Amino acid sequence: MRLTMSSAVYNAYKCEEGGGRYDAVVRAKLKGQYVRKYFSSMAKAKTWADLKNIEAANQGREHVEFPTALRMQAQTAVQLLEPHGVSLLEAIKIALPIIETRGKSLPVKLAVGKFLQDYRLHDGPKTAVPSVSYLGYLEDMLSPFRTAFSDKLVADVGITEIEELLASRKKAGAVTRQSYVRAISAFYGWCVRKGLRVDNPLSKLRKKVHIDEVSILSVKDAGLVINAAQNDEIGFVALALFCGIRTAEFRKLVRNARGEEHEATLDWKDVDLKTRHVFISPELDKNRHGRYVDIPGNALLWLKRAQQQSGPVMPENWRMRRQALEKRSGVNLPQNVFRHSFCSYRISLDQDYAKAAAIVGNSPAMLRKHYVRVLPKKLGQSYCKISPPK
Repeated sequence: MRLTMSSAVYNAYKCEEGGGRYDAVVRAKLKGQYVRKYFSSMAKAKTWADLKNIEAANQGREHVEFPTALRMQAQTAVQLLEPHGVSLLEAIKIALPIIETRGKSLPVKLAVGKFLQDYRLHDGPKTAVPSVSYLGYLEDMLSPFRTAFSDKLVADVGITEIEELLASRKKAGAVTRQSYVRAISAFYGWCVRKGLRVDNPLSKLRKKVHIDEVSILSVKDAGLVINAAQNDEIGFVALALFCGIRTAEFRKLVRNARGEEHEATLDWKDVDLKTRHVFISPELDKNRHGRYVDIPGNALLWLKRAQQQSGPVMPENWRMRRQALEKRSGVNLPQNVFRHSFCSYRISLDQDYAKAAAIVGNSPAMLRKHYVRVLPKKLGQSYCKISPPK
């Protein structure tokens, strides 16, 4: 059956285009737009137009307007989805958020910079103002991640690549690895809230570290570290190593009632060598109560060597100084290793978790869970004898 010109979708016309190469053209209006196909003779043009018109009559105009290549893609997609019990439309609904998020995603280097800036200005995901040391900690822990995936989109970095990065940090202990995971997880949580990624890949990674994996310094290494400390570092190292004071309790960014930010520091005026007490003010104390910390005998000897009338106990640029101290002493210093060491050795003396918890401003349960490695009493006694050379 041959369709008339008025009812046909495809119609052949004579033409003189293509520098004489074409003698006829077939035109059709599909989806509101004209499509053309050129032929060297009118006979070939009419034959092709007739075939397409028969196809249109048999299968409908909508079928004709659906390109063959696209139809084959759809059929292949349906076959791939069939074992999973998902329809093509359902798959598209699942994929669209990923596609849209990837379109808004940023390179890792740029996104990490925005994360740190946002955290500093808007307190990150917490209501409390982040301390100066914690912001430094985040930047430090994100540095290897930022370098490794600098130009890669946040949306394209998966759990496999992150696991490979963590495995490549050969010198990192279990606690340091946990710190990397927590910092990267905080970053990805921010990315999800900002629409830069659909999910947090770190949610699939084990974050907890067994209590036996807590990193502490041996008695020998603790002695090497404090003996390698420079004069303006001794006060900080002694108070952290022998009194268990948190790094964040030496320097912290705080906000007053008017919302104005200022830096609070543990000052030498708060270190009373006569009464052998250190006062941690409420704005520095993690629990916001404030507390007094006893100065043990060996710490007193170190503090007398470094004592100043006033000024911050913690030196500037501690993160860089810590790296230099590692080189001078030959001892690796993971995050919180001073505090973990103090807690472990202090509890080894009498197994009094309640007393140790009061000193360090934490709960006995938290000490048992996260801070302490079980040690014999004689090691605790040796730790308390680490004193300056005579």
